[in-house]
Amino acid sequence: MSLLSFRPLVAAVILMTACTGDQGETTKTDEATTEQKESKLGDKPMKEKIPAPADVAAPPADATKTESGLAYKVLTPGSGTEKPTKVARVQVNYTGWTTDGEMFDSSVTRNRPASFQLNAVIAGWTEGLQLMTQGEKTRFWIPEDLAYKGQPGKPAGMLVFDVELLSITNPPPAPPDVAAPPADAKKTASGLAYKMVDEGEGDEHPVADARVVVSFTEWTSDGTVVDSTVVKGRPMTITLSENTFPGFVEAVSLLKKNGKAMFWIPESLVQTDQQPKGTLVYDLQLMSFENPIPAPPDVAAPPADAKKTEKGVSYKILKKGPGGEKPGPEATVTVNYTGWTTDGKMFDTSTKRGRPVDFPLNRVIPGWTDGLQQLAAGDTARLWIPVELAYNNQPNRPAGMLVFDVELVSFQNPPPPIPAPPDVAAAPADATKTESGLAYKVLTPGKGAEKPTAASRVKVHYTGWTTDGKMFDSSVQRGEPAVFPLGGVIKGWTEGLQLMTVGQKNRFWIPGDLAYGEKPARPGAPAGTLVFDVELLEIVAAPEMPPIPGH
Repeated sequence: MSLLSFRPLVAAVILMTACTGDQGETTKTDEATTEQKESKLGDKPMKEKIPAPADVAAPPADATKTESGLAYKVLTPGSGTEKPTKVARVQVNYTGWTTDGEMFDSSVTRNRPASFQLNAVIAGWTEGLQLMTQGEKTRFWIPEDLAYKGQPGKPAGMLVFDVELLSITNPPPAPPDVAAPPADAKKTASGLAYKMVDEGEGDEHPVADARVVVSFTEWTSDGTVVDSTVVKGRPMTITLSENTFPGFVEAVSLLKKNGKAMFWIPESLVQTDQQPKGTLVYDLQLMSFENPIPAPPDVAAPPADAKKTEKGVSYKILKKGPGGEKPGPEATVTVNYTGWTTDGKMFDTSTKRGRPVDFPLNRVIPGWTDGLQQLAAGDTARLWIPVELAYNNQPNRPAGMLVFDVELVSFQNPPPPIPAPPDVAAAPADATKTESGLAYKVLTPGKGAEKPTAASRVKVHYTGWTTDGKMFDSSVQRGEPAVFPLGGVIKGWTEGLQLMTVGQKNRFWIPGDLAYGEKPARPGAPAGTLVFDVELLEIVAAPEMPPIPGH
């Protein structure tokens, strides 16, 4: 799991999604998600149908059958002798049919080959592609127990695939001393053995809570590959104390930046069911790392000289700026910050990343909204935010009281809010009401007849108010339309915008159960019935993402 980026603190008022982490970095969690995405099959309509082969109903007599029940026939021989291993990454073109001749998926019709790791797809593909060489084209008859095993929404029964293997990325071969550390290997008190290949740069080593970027290949002591970032084509970014095991943490902590070594990690230092039994061997390079910033001595509780706001945020000015105006609750602020839990564990920082972050104060946890209003530009303060003004013990969020050192670099208060309409308190008598409880009124007719569907992406201008007339969000005020998928927003938007045509402007009264609820769980989200003026500017064509075979 990666360090929490501050962006998850920002609760988007309209969109029901949030970014996490920095682009270009891949965590263990990200990799699992990526492979799951790559495992989808048959969820896009095909532009054309490729006719099924004559032998689609059953493997012919000249097909070869493996012990597992997989049948195959080579249609075009490949070149060379290299075949993919179970963890190889391959690029293929393929078409799949059910045995009644119905095509359900094809990279050929999309004119875009698929790329994936072999251990992340259905068992029949994992086995079958290991029999092929580059350039080979083979037909596979995959029995149901090696395909989707009757999973709902997946192609049923035996599946038939024509597969052309375009390229193979195999992991590096096991080192000659994979079975045991050589005589010149060093050994730590815990039993970890290692042999340094490159000492790396500088004098600093990562600590147990460091965020590290590593490249590695992992084998069992018999030379079987377990995992490899070489195959994935990208390094892995992790926080050492999360989703790792003691031997891996110790190994990485022995390296410096760009350092590289071979490690033999005994089973006693693994302690996880997700790894094979026995000694694990790593060819490991530490590409970069970020050690946490030490917690302040008063991290456990606010000191006696800390001030306290009416809402309950304690704060202490650490460095005074030039003074002047302070941000309002809807200001957009630029800050540098570091956050710790009260046990001294750092969970996020912009300071180490070397760049401040920008966000609207009304889109973050209440403790930030309240605390930063006590600062002027140039001030640095320590905030002690009680749990009920932080994440209120939400799953997968930092728990309990949170402590932040925050530098308010700059801020910009927003222009005056857009006045609420006179009927903001309740839908008028001439408003239309749907079965769900959504009420709406057409303010400006649109043009044409096309309306978005729940799967559409739309471009809109909007302003939102609570029923007491308080504006909480507006793309009009920002001067920038919003673009989003209708399936990723509050239910009232998903339903309401499907009633509109391009150019139409509507007013919606969205009850709490179709918005964020009467008591929203998301920090910063408005409660109860919400009122929106929405103008549908465009139905945006979504880019087509190709599915590929998988679980």
